[in-house]
Amino acid sequence: MLDNLYAAPFNLALGIFLLGCVVLDLLFGDPKDWPHPVRLIGAGLNALEGWGRGFLLGPFLGGAASVLGITMLTGLVAWWLTALPLIGELLALYLGYAGLALGCLVRETAAVTRLLEHNKLDQARTLLAGLVSRDTTHMDRNEMYRAVGETLAENFNDGFVAPFFYLAF
Repeated sequence: MLDNLYAAPFNLALGIFLLGCVVLDLLFGDPKDWPHPVRLIGAGLNALEGWGRGFLLGPFLGGAASVLGITMLTGLVAWWLTALPLIGELLALYLGYAGLALGCLVRETAAVTRLLEHNKLDQARTLLAGLVSRDTTHMDRNEMYRAVGETLAENFNDGFVAPFFYLAF
């Protein structure tokens, strides 16, 4: 029975789907004016924060219930959207692509690197401040290069490797 699960057509279809998600991410990144699933999930969690903090059994269980509820709702909506006739496959492709963040990560870090290469340190500091969670005001060129490398390393896993793994799974 498991032999059928790993049949060549299944692998080819999955490979094409995953390649399509990665290519779309690299081409388009995260357009700011499109509805983004991660932003919608974040808005849902923000809306539940007050309820979770005031939960009768304590904020820890309230937070856990909020996360569990949003996770279940997200899975249900994704399942429903991707099961729609005719457009389900396109919606699956969009959701898969929207879950990846490699394109924006590469573009943003490359922009900082270009500014550093052209000796535009103040502009590089400003752009870098949007990528890292530390004060960039007094960073020198080497510190900014190091920060770019660190954010690439950290966010490559969070924004691409982990989502891609679960997408393939």
